Amino acid sequence: MQGDAEQVDVADTDPSHPDVPARDVRSGREADGMIPIPPDDTTVERLVVRAPNWLGDALMALPAIGALRRHFRGAHVTVAAPAGFAAIFDEDTGAAPDAVLRLPKRPRDIRDALAAGRFDLGILLPNSFRSAWLMRRAGIPARWGVARSWRGPLLTRRPVRIPTHGVVHQAEVYRNLVRGFGI
Repeated sequence: MQGDAEQVDVADTDPSHPDVPARDVRSGREADGMIPIPPDDTTVERLVVRAPNWLGDALMALPAIGALRRHFRGAHVTVAAPAGFAAIFDEDTGAAPDAVLRLPKRPRDIRDALAAGRFDLGILLPNSFRSAWLMRRAGIPARWGVARSWRGPLLTRRPVRIPTHGVVHQAEVYRNLVRGFGI
């Protein structure tokens, strides 16, 4: 009887179907050259997320910070942001930090404020050398971010690059950053 036939999706059985990602079996890479991103299983007690330096970028980073908050549920999450707009992180958003660190102006004071937090992990949303340098100088043992502006040696983990095509909204750039960590 025709009504009793099992429905089978072509994508489940045909590796050449466009919905099935092609895989280079020898290298373990996807056909586009990207290494599959393993899910992150890092355990953290105290996390600091260094927010971008500009108000508009900080607003566009809220979804990425929210993803970090959900991923590190049991951690104490602090958002470190320039004092001029740090108050946006006090608002009721998906970022929901446990604390907001209003960064002072002087680098030495920023380093001291970060060191006082005794953070296990720092995630850098800005691409600046200074932000990575200050986290390292503050003694934060794990520092994750994009290796740009000569700061690669200061980082302990870099994200897998997510392929994009065309113009990408800055909010998606921040989301791809945390996706690149398997979050």
